[in-house]
Amino acid sequence: MVWTVVEISGIMSDKGLKYIQMETDKSHFTVELNVSQFHPEELSVNVVGNGLVIEGHHQEREDNGGLVERHFVRKYFLPKSAKPEELVSKLSEDGLLSVTMPKVETVENVRSIPIEVDPKWKMQPCRDVVLHRPIPLWWW
Repeated sequence: MVWTVVEISGIMSDKGLKYIQMETDKSHFTVELNVSQFHPEELSVNVVGNGLVIEGHHQEREDNGGLVERHFVRKYFLPKSAKPEELVSKLSEDGLLSVTMPKVETVENVRSIPIEVDPKWKMQPCRDVVLHRPIPLWWW
């Protein structure tokens, strides 16, 4: 399952491009965010309960003759099979924050039950179904 959000005139970069991608498959849960306007010390990645919280905040400062302050919070529900104790976050040189955690391999709890067969059992011919009134088309 993959969700991708790409918006023009967003607030996450000077070029007006906001980039967020969340991807999950059988073995990993991954989130990627463009955080190029934040310093590493202005970012935090936390696991809170069964959720992942990514936050960026920098204090008010002068920018082009005005003041600017930026803050964002992204929250994700973690899959039940996620292993948050093995979470890894990396910030690339171009400002892409990647947060990845492995997922536990889930083994289906399926048990085959043998069927005890009566020794006198024998296959019966199929009987025709007799309908007393027609079945409406919406039924199918």
